[in-house]
Amino acid sequence: MERFFYTLVRHTRIVIAASGHSEVLWPFAMSHVVSIHNRLPTRSLADPMAPLQKATGRPPNLNIFKDRVWGCDAVVRQRDEDIENKLSLTGVPSVFLGCDERRHGEFHLIPSLNKVVSVVKAYKYYPRSFSPVALAPSPRVVVNEPRDVPPVNLIGNFQTAVAVPTNFNQQWPVVTAIPMPNRAPTDTGNVAMEVSGVRKGSTVFSSSLIGDAYAVDLTAAATNVPPPPDKHTDIYGRPDEAEWLQAELADLKAKMKNGAFLVVDKASIGYGKRIVKSKYAYVNKLDPITNHLTERRARLVGCGYSQNPGTDFDETTCGTMRGTSVRALFCTAAMDDCDLYLGDVIKAFTQAKMDKEVFVEIPAQFNMPDKCFKALMSLEGLKQSAHLFQNDVYSQLRKQGAKPSEIDPNIWFLGEGKERITLGMWVDDILILTPKGRRDLAEKFWCDFRVRFNCKDLVVPSKFVGLEIARNRAKRTITITQSTYVDTMFDKFMSGDLTKMRKLPVGRDEALLSAFMLIQPASDDAVAAEMHAKGYMSIVGSLLFASAMTRPDIAFYVSFLAKMMHKPSPEALDAARGILGYLKNTRELGVTYGPDEKLEMHCDSSFGREPRPMAGFVVSYGGAALSWTSKALKLVPLSSAEAEANVLSLGCKDAVYVHRLLCELRPGKIDNCVQCYSDNQAAIDIVKAHGLTARTKHFERWAAYVRDLYQRHIIAVSFKPTTAMPADIFTKALPEEAFKLFRSFLLG
Repeated sequence: MERFFYTLVRHTRIVIAASGHSEVLWPFAMSHVVSIHNRLPTRSLADPMAPLQKATGRPPNLNIFKDRVWGCDAVVRQRDEDIENKLSLTGVPSVFLGCDERRHGEFHLIPSLNKVVSVVKAYKYYPRSFSPVALAPSPRVVVNEPRDVPPVNLIGNFQTAVAVPTNFNQQWPVVTAIPMPNRAPTDTGNVAMEVSGVRKGSTVFSSSLIGDAYAVDLTAAATNVPPPPDKHTDIYGRPDEAEWLQAELADLKAKMKNGAFLVVDKASIGYGKRIVKSKYAYVNKLDPITNHLTERRARLVGCGYSQNPGTDFDETTCGTMRGTSVRALFCTAAMDDCDLYLGDVIKAFTQAKMDKEVFVEIPAQFNMPDKCFKALMSLEGLKQSAHLFQNDVYSQLRKQGAKPSEIDPNIWFLGEGKERITLGMWVDDILILTPKGRRDLAEKFWCDFRVRFNCKDLVVPSKFVGLEIARNRAKRTITITQSTYVDTMFDKFMSGDLTKMRKLPVGRDEALLSAFMLIQPASDDAVAAEMHAKGYMSIVGSLLFASAMTRPDIAFYVSFLAKMMHKPSPEALDAARGILGYLKNTRELGVTYGPDEKLEMHCDSSFGREPRPMAGFVVSYGGAALSWTSKALKLVPLSSAEAEANVLSLGCKDAVYVHRLLCELRPGKIDNCVQCYSDNQAAIDIVKAHGLTARTKHFERWAAYVRDLYQRHIIAVSFKPTTAMPADIFTKALPEEAFKLFRSFLLG
């Protein structure tokens, strides 16, 4: 018996850990484990068979577990009476919590209803998707007098103390399970009983089902992090009020410790000086692996819009690495098996001296109406802060002997030969590449760097500028993804509606592909205004970042929809949401770099569909796309050859940049010539020809640029048929087979 319970408990722990859900849901997990064990053969019986078969005489049906992974996302159909109209959603997102043996159904947790229900089966299961439980916000109940305390209620068969909700209070104890007396399924009367272990003021939710032997506090199961406040006055009345007030004070103390401010009288400010507005910005810091809340961070920032140019600031420029440069660093680390480290500067901007006399308001909560701050150091939010900090950082790097890249000035090199380290700068985040096993080189650099700046200790990164890093040292591969970013987008714009998830950006059949290509801007300003109100620009803008960093497979679709930013139509909004659903369904996809030395450029262009056709190119290295673009040509081509020759020139410019950058990152390991491919023989002939013809005499200087690269053997140009041209994915919506073929080429 002891071994039997050990097995159940062990498997229950595994199920909960694999799903990432709270241990509060253990009764449902154990019930599901028991259901599985009852249907599996056991040698403890004389004739090995499943316990359920022994009891009923019938073989168990294992199809009830098909695609039903405990804790996975699902969609449950709504009842007809709950559907308001024909446009209402027919399903609601849920979490599969196992089999309901008593009713021959399934338990599903529906976060939007804050309860567990029993259904025959779900409409759809997502066995590889495990979204954190995020309950719908409950209204706060203010208890001023004893009469305001709600009475004890009975939900289903469970006594429930309903008072101030505990959704967002991390401090209150977790109520895991409440034993319930056995009752007849038809008995719905009230039960006089004692509920022990429930703190007064907590809310206990049950499955709302008569006769179940346990109830679960779903507020404890919810792993969602309460959203941060928008402004200071929103803090008051929140369950985490004290934590946010402490975070405000801690940020101000840290800035004062850095010598950021001097408190002065407002009356002492000279005539004509303007006091810059200030405010607090709030954010929840999450663990990069578990996504659990690690810190509530409040940051005092200046309102740059209230600064006067020329008086309060001059220079504002601050550069970061291009997305291609970031990917090139990870590609280099994978191919050369370099060690990766990440450094972070604490309160970065307040460690650079202010170049102007700037006065900043003291937030009202500190009750100093006659005082203001004189900024001695730069402050987040001020126009020149990033510029000043970057100047100080690069000055320090030069003092330490580092040299900037000639291609991307935000990449630096320190040392020579086998002791050279590479630094990738992204404002206050520094990515460090060292030879394998030479952490001492990184620590030496960081030790010298910390003489000037207050920094955190070096860590091995799991994320960098929002990119998740997965590494396989044995295969020498690095994969970068944006699954957390995709989840955030999906929850923000789609409200977690899993019914919108897709396997392809548009669809499989020709009708859907043709319909996408025929999408036009709205003809009515009122319709366009409605689409803007529904967040069209925000959706497409968010998709652009994903397509530019790790998802070249959606580059064409996003670029095509971006052309309608000024007047979006309902069809464009639906298409944008569909692409977001595709990203959610393929959130684990990313670019994987490995030991592949081929440096190639593929380019393609459409022609005839519109005056300025869509075109694109991809530069691949390390077995995946390193740089890519999908855009409308800036000229009106008179032939397909002109369109193809023009995009060839665009691709060659990018290929030259990538080639020069890789030569710096991997000196002596890159071929001198970049192999370029086009699916138009006439365009290739134009590049190779030394003269003009009647059809090419009007070509602009871009044609001479490509021809010059070819004649100097910097590039080689070859033909590749359209069926094998991966750049075709950047020119139009493709059928499923071609799309997946070229997607695998791009992602590696």
